Amino acid sequence: MATIAAAVEARATRVIEIADENAIPVITPREPERRAGIVTLAPQPQDAGPLAAALANAGVTITPRGGTIRVSAHAGTGDESLSLFASALSAYAASRTW
Repeated sequence: MATIAAAVEARATRVIEIADENAIPVITPREPERRAGIVTLAPQPQDAGPLAAALANAGVTITPRGGTIRVSAHAGTGDESLSLFASALSAYAASRTW
């Protein structure tokens, strides 16, 4: 059980880091003891729909919910999936107009 929990924690931490690297706000607690494997992104309201679509179109499975985007990190989430998420988020962030 501890091994699985540690793997989920590491994956969730990496999802948060990727969001931070791309200036996408995260509302999930940053303290590992206060979160599980779901990371909730809180983009600007006008970005929520387009960001969710960009991630889905890139093959990233997410759950849009009320202006937020939920990303599930599982123990089996591999580096390839995290790289796909990072690439899709980075491409979207680069395409935004400020």
